[in-house]
Amino acid sequence: MIEAILSGGWSAVAGGLFGTVGSLAKGWLEARHEKQMAELRMQERDADRSHELAVMDREAEHAAHLASIEAAKEERVADLGALQTSLLQEAQGATWSAPWAARLGGFWAGLVGVGLGLVDIVRGLMRPLITTYLLGLTTALTVRVFGQMGGLDDAHAFDLLLKIVDMVLFLSCTSVGWWFGSRPAGGLLKPR
Repeated sequence: MIEAILSGGWSAVAGGLFGTVGSLAKGWLEARHEKQMAELRMQERDADRSHELAVMDREAEHAAHLASIEAAKEERVADLGALQTSLLQEAQGATWSAPWAARLGGFWAGLVGVGLGLVDIVRGLMRPLITTYLLGLTTALTVRVFGQMGGLDDAHAFDLLLKIVDMVLFLSCTSVGWWFGSRPAGGLLKPR
């Protein structure tokens, strides 16, 4: 009977101990699970924040790109406006539109109109004529020098060749710079 009491008592004690250990293990597992869930929620919030930051960065880059396009457009419009103003001023300054020519009448008006029109034509053809002349002159000089190089030693021939190259570069750069200097750059100078 004592054994039955002791064995029944031990089973109660053992049941209480196992219940307490089980409750403690359950609480520890639940706390661990809650901690893991909190870490996952933090990671999810961090991922959301990094995504939002990346979206904001892309939006800022896009806005900067649009602003640069808008600035380039405004610059082009201003360049075209300046070119238009320049062309209008040049047309107003043309000799055929001189105020004194408008006061003439009859034969003299026709003669002056034709004469002043010819002056404007010559003035408009100067750049292409000078460019063509310089290119022809350079070509003729180069052909002539190369034709006479047979009797020269290598040092003098090389010296002449360098002078021709210098002349061609100078004349070409000058005429092209003069020819295209007053024209807008167009799409060549795009901001990057």
